[in-house]
Amino acid sequence: MRRLHLVSVFAFAVLAACGGGGSSPKSAATEDGLKTAVAKFGDAILRGKTNDAYAFFTKECRDTVPKSDFAVLTMMGLAFLEGFSDTKLSDLRTGNVEVRNFSPSRAEARAEVRDKNGDLFSEADSEDFSEWIYEDGGWHSSDCADYDSSGFDFSDDGNFEFSMGPPCSDLVDGEPVPPEFVSETSGEIDLSCEEGDTYEFAMRWECFSSEREYSYNDLGFAFLDEGIFRTGDVRGCSPPCSDLIDGQPVPVSFDNESEFGFSLSCEDSDGDEQWSYDWDCYSSDRRYIRNDDGYAFIDERVYRLGSPDNC
Repeated sequence: MRRLHLVSVFAFAVLAACGGGGSSPKSAATEDGLKTAVAKFGDAILRGKTNDAYAFFTKECRDTVPKSDFAVLTMMGLAFLEGFSDTKLSDLRTGNVEVRNFSPSRAEARAEVRDKNGDLFSEADSEDFSEWIYEDGGWHSSDCADYDSSGFDFSDDGNFEFSMGPPCSDLVDGEPVPPEFVSETSGEIDLSCEEGDTYEFAMRWECFSSEREYSYNDLGFAFLDEGIFRTGDVRGCSPPCSDLIDGQPVPVSFDNESEFGFSLSCEDSDGDEQWSYDWDCYSSDRRYIRNDDGYAFIDERVYRLGSPDNC
């Protein structure tokens, strides 16, 4: 029996769009660079940002993994995971990343998954290591062998038949979500739609920092409490990065209900969200939270630019 899963690093399945996706993500050819790439990859999956996740595949994988089949498989896998685990995917995040057999050009990595309170949701085991290759200025996963969909028939007369409802063209940037995208029973927004032969699956997520809920597909998003469709990646979930000042306490606007009490996830001047992750110091096990620009020790809560040098 063929199994549905997210990326093997997380014992989940991942996929995204072929012929699309974001620009190739850049990272340093170091263990820390790899850990950051794996964490961003995993969080992109868990946030439903399939284009961002797809950019972390090697060129060979992107050349062999088709969009249409795997978009269906991925969203089915996400839906089954959320349903069977009775856990909101928006509550999950990438935990500690472990690396083995490291070299600047190739390594293996695996990661655990934790909920928003920091509790372990899925612990990686020995079979969860996957290969990562350094190419095009960044770390990319070459683990796509399990994504062969030749055993499935997605044709009109095959086993899988989906009707995703309204056409995607009905969603207009800056305009209210049309009534056909709103459930008559629950009143909740579902942005799933059809665009030609392409299915744009939508998932419901929750902002880490504000816990604000939204529906999201590859075209755009809409906050449930607002009902306005906006194209592109989700904006407005986190406080602006400009609120984080070197040497100053982390503002209360970054508070959340995690075990740490705050995050450093923030929105930059381009409207893109920087995710933050918790890390342990190798020597002292002192914990800190970091984003792309800086960090704050959990026991100190003072934001500093760069990387910690006093672990």
